[in-house]
Amino acid sequence: MSKYPPVITKDIIDLKKLFLVIKSFIIPILLFTTIIVILAGYKIYTAPNIYSSYTTIDFGGKEKKKDTTAMLSEAFETEENDLNTEVEVITSRVTIKELIEKIDFSTHYYKKKKFKKREVYEKAPFSVKFLSKHTIGIVKYSLQFIGKEEFLLESIKDDNKSKIPYSKMHKFGEKIDINNSVFVINREDFPIDAKVYYFSYTNDKEAILASVKSKLTVRKLAKESSIIKISYEDRIPERAKIVVDTISYIYIKDNLDSRKQEARNSLKFIQTQLAIINKELKDSESKLEQYKRKNDIINIDISTKFALTKFTEYENEVSTLELELNMLKSIEKFLSHNDISSISTESLDFSTSILSSLILSLQEKQLELNSLLTEFTDLHPQVIRLKGQISNLKDTIKKKIYGIKRNIKNKKTTFDQRVKKYQKILSQLPKKEIQLVNLKRSFSINEKIYSYLLQKQAEMEIVKASTISNIKILDNPIVSKKPIKPKKTLILVVAMILGLAISIFIASIIDLVMNKVSSLQDIGKHTDIIIMGFIPARRNGDKHILAYEEAFISLGTTLYFTLPHAKTNIISIASARQHEDKTQLSIDLAKVLTTQTKKAVIIDLDMRDAQIHHIVDGNHKGISDVLLDNVDIETLIHKIDYQYPKGTVRSFYSISAGEHIPRNPSELVMDDRLDDILLYLSKKFDYIIINTTPLEKGKDAIVLMEKSNLVLFAVKDKYTKQNHIKDFDKIVRIYNITSTGIVLYL
Repeated sequence: MSKYPPVITKDIIDLKKLFLVIKSFIIPILLFTTIIVILAGYKIYTAPNIYSSYTTIDFGGKEKKKDTTAMLSEAFETEENDLNTEVEVITSRVTIKELIEKIDFSTHYYKKKKFKKREVYEKAPFSVKFLSKHTIGIVKYSLQFIGKEEFLLESIKDDNKSKIPYSKMHKFGEKIDINNSVFVINREDFPIDAKVYYFSYTNDKEAILASVKSKLTVRKLAKESSIIKISYEDRIPERAKIVVDTISYIYIKDNLDSRKQEARNSLKFIQTQLAIINKELKDSESKLEQYKRKNDIINIDISTKFALTKFTEYENEVSTLELELNMLKSIEKFLSHNDISSISTESLDFSTSILSSLILSLQEKQLELNSLLTEFTDLHPQVIRLKGQISNLKDTIKKKIYGIKRNIKNKKTTFDQRVKKYQKILSQLPKKEIQLVNLKRSFSINEKIYSYLLQKQAEMEIVKASTISNIKILDNPIVSKKPIKPKKTLILVVAMILGLAISIFIASIIDLVMNKVSSLQDIGKHTDIIIMGFIPARRNGDKHILAYEEAFISLGTTLYFTLPHAKTNIISIASARQHEDKTQLSIDLAKVLTTQTKKAVIIDLDMRDAQIHHIVDGNHKGISDVLLDNVDIETLIHKIDYQYPKGTVRSFYSISAGEHIPRNPSELVMDDRLDDILLYLSKKFDYIIINTTPLEKGKDAIVLMEKSNLVLFAVKDKYTKQNHIKDFDKIVRIYNITSTGIVLYL
């Protein structure tokens, strides 16, 4: 173990010291923490309770697409995107605007009891009806009942707006006009249980919409789930429940209306085609009957009938294919005119189920885009992303339609060839029979197409009548029994922790400030070591310079009577840490101790932060070079001339720290050769002044103090810590340093 353990430590977090600080300031710390907790408790008490209501919705209908479009869903992530679309639709401005039309968010009523303002919902003893049409910002009033028919109405001061205070008596039912805000207050049949009531009103739809949207949360319950959760937060649990219930109803109704609109579009298309075919059927039937009567022809032979049946069958197929082509052309037309909502998928058969899925996905994307465009511009990143997806879907649909049309045309070509074959057979019949065959064929084709369209019309009528939403409400709106906000326990715990942390921090700062030396009493209560000198601050001006020099002359005189009358006196200059003027004290002391008969030399043994060569001689070689490289010390002793106060020139000598400083300078300080150097210098000089390393940086100073006749400890006013005075006193006693003194820099 080292003989010289460190006594002064650097400024690091000392838990023991922190505990002592807490112990010293325990009452203020507890008092401050209690005040913080009380304030937090008051904030909790006065803050409105927030309740939450939620419902869950299942989009089970989405699963039907998996069998026919599994690969397509994976390619376009339709299932994931569909749910994201539904979330956007529910939180869209369109949906919320419809919500605020059904629920009154514009007027709020309050009463104050036991310092707490509570909102009154649906049971306020009065109601306010605003008649102003122009947009009104938030207006706030207090109402005090005066008898059964009258009340005192007063405006509530709003620091953000400069309004003329309003206070006036009114009767229930009369029209009130305040700053162009016209309204009527009516008495309601509910009991009055507060002295004063309050109400606020705004018809700013944008502000209401933003407020409602900020309290509404819609999210998927799980990544792979088709269930979403709709929740709403409000001060009134009943209103939160109504909001969730209403927005669910609006969404499901809109979804149902959209599906019914698809059925109507399909029905309209079929009815248009029916009207055309019906007219053609009646015409062909009339022509056939007229021809039969005119030519007295009843039936045709079996071979002709067979050829006619086949001919008619293939022509029916051709007509059906042409009808499908017309439907695809109709979809292309809607796409080209960007009328995506008018496209119907109900009339598309199984062969075009992938096309149906693509069209449904496109319609949902377009709906999401329309919702976003009510809130954002075309340059918004989400709008740009959706437009890109819509464009890609349109291209895919067009390619799909092109492929389907090509298949239909190939089929039509095959049937056209068969039609021509039997047409050729029938053309060889007698003229009258050919004409009859043509009339019967035309009638048969129109009849079958008409029957086909009637069947489709019946299907669409059933679809229209039986259309139900594919969305299920799994849970009716559920309201939290306890408020979700404010989180009372958490706030109180955080307040306690913050109160303790802040109060301990303040106590530590106060302790740090109070720990600095600021008076003689701060030194005297920690040590009995005498103060040998008071050095004023060094400032410009003759008066200040003279006071500074006189202080050192006085210090020199004190030292003359304090130092033992030895041939050579070794004086160590110590300090607790840097920037306590230790180096300057060494230089100024060398000046004041130099006389016509006495010589002084400074040795800079503060090798951890050598400064003397910068201040006095600029020489870099020094004592370390002597100890390490055996350089002749005579070559390193430099004479420094200076102006003595009385005008004469005097000289002192210095030896710098040196160029080659080892990692552990303590090894050089404890080197026996240092004793030889001091012995050599004692033969040449009357005073050897050693500038030591600060005590907090190592044990070097203690080693040098033991070699000295006198140790001067530099203390700087309002900088040196009181506990460092105490530590220095402890060192003096432990190492039995008999001659010490303090120099106080003011």
